[in-house]
Amino acid sequence: MFRFVVEEIPESGVEFSGELDAAWAAPYLGPQFSLAQDSITLFVKLSRAGASVAVVGHWEGRMTAVCSRCAEPFPYEFRQQFSHLFVKESSKPKVPKDIKEPEELDVTFFTGPVIDVEPLVGEELAIAFPAIPRCSDDCRGLCQRCGKNWNEGPCNCAPDVVDFRWEALKHIKIQGEQDANP
Repeated sequence: MFRFVVEEIPESGVEFSGELDAAWAAPYLGPQFSLAQDSITLFVKLSRAGASVAVVGHWEGRMTAVCSRCAEPFPYEFRQQFSHLFVKESSKPKVPKDIKEPEELDVTFFTGPVIDVEPLVGEELAIAFPAIPRCSDDCRGLCQRCGKNWNEGPCNCAPDVVDFRWEALKHIKIQGEQDANP
């Protein structure tokens, strides 16, 4: 799907974009993300300098995520940029002129006449998403006893009861601590 013959890439570069289907993206996404009704669009530009190929692109799209605190689905929109340099093992690395910050590029060495951009695209997709998605920064989560979503209001569970054996720790003073809590 993303294989290119290096010699066929013009020095001026080649661009492509397209929507990726859920079946292709599923192995790169964690179980907390779903593309059932949503889409991911990939934009990529390949530029060649000798036997080196720079890949610059970005993802954008929308998917459904499950909040790690309240377990509710929510729409997750994203836009993630990436850049990478493929260098032929037997050549001296060159960077295409249109790359503004070459020191920012990750590098992959390749052999043969073809580069396969698909592993890079999949890796970049996988790291574009948070490992622990949240529906909002102030999500209150779920009650650990009854499972009520605290974003919808308080539950009827009794407040936490502190084990009496920990009570003595309230009276410990740390050197330099103000006597705000006697």
